[in-house]
Amino acid sequence: MASLCIYTMHATVKGQACKVAQVSGVGTLPEYRRQGLNRRLHEIALPRAFAEHRFAFLYADDEAVPFYQNRGFRPLPAYAVVVPLPEVAPDLGAEKLDLKDIAVRDSLFRLACTREPVSQVFSTANPKLLMYHLLYRVRHHVWKIPALDAVVLMKRDGGKTVVYDILAHEMPRFEQLAPFLAVGGAREVEFRFAVDALEVPSWTLRELAGENLHVMGECDLGPQPVFSFTSQA
Repeated sequence: MASLCIYTMHATVKGQACKVAQVSGVGTLPEYRRQGLNRRLHEIALPRAFAEHRFAFLYADDEAVPFYQNRGFRPLPAYAVVVPLPEVAPDLGAEKLDLKDIAVRDSLFRLACTREPVSQVFSTANPKLLMYHLLYRVRHHVWKIPALDAVVLMKRDGGKTVVYDILAHEMPRFEQLAPFLAVGGAREVEFRFAVDALEVPSWTLRELAGENLHVMGECDLGPQPVFSFTSQA
């Protein structure tokens, strides 16, 4: 009749290991709507979640925003990190991975299980959720950079390269990445995660429209948080 899913995610928040929760999979069959079923599910589930999780977050549809705010979630703007690319010679050494290859998928899952956190400010570790993104959301934008021993989820879009995540046992520095990100004439990079681990020399924040990010609990990431793309369930 009604459903509510709370995903547990191991996370790093301001250098500390913890667990955070994401609310997703919320719905009610049409014939049972407006009877308070999901309100009751939230009343039961959220106190249990906060017994073990630092905070909870979700991405709401426009019509669901009033419901979540009535449950105690507060809206936060979501941001990406924008970095200008220096004048570097493009490096064509990135290899596009074929996600149809089972050996490729297996190697990516092993890397997802053992990767270094992409950020110490905020990042999540959920290998199965990451594989969902790899298989369904960015499957055509998965690149291996052998020279850096890293896999970069990136989309080249004219003058901009969007980087969704980086999988590596040792996070590369921005100056090492820049030649690979500059292919295709890109002049800037939009990172969809906090870039503290990349030693980026200078950057700005760009607000992302239509994210409808909401949080509840001890989410002390400041007024301009950067939530990693691959943490979205």
